[in-house]
Amino acid sequence: MVAEDAPAARWTYLCRIVEAVIKAGRHHGQIPDTVGYTTPEEYTHFMRTDRARAQFRQRSSPSHCHNDLGMAVANSLAGIAGGARQVKCTVNGIGERAGNAALEEIVMAINVAHDKFPWWNRIDTRN
Repeated sequence: MVAEDAPAARWTYLCRIVEAVIKAGRHHGQIPDTVGYTTPEEYTHFMRTDRARAQFRQRSSPSHCHNDLGMAVANSLAGIAGGARQVKCTVNGIGERAGNAALEEIVMAINVAHDKFPWWNRIDTRN
């Protein structure tokens, strides 16, 4: 299930849709910010609310953010803070329309500011 433009929807409505999809047998979903509309605080809250209400705890719920407002990386990190365990991103931020979150910026933010972003990845940044 991919809920395009999800953060622009009413959250209670979207959560009901996600719950119905899970009941129907779907085991993972994606809540993308496909128009780069949301702020990091909103995206963290949205991911936490969705995961708690829709019981996505044991399911894959990746972050997928566009860069219309220049916040794709910040929103992707906010998505991880909200419970996402995957980030859909691109090399150098090149992607659909206004671009997507840049893989290298997300990796380095996590590696350099580990006190603020206490997550890990297996990407070798030594070269």
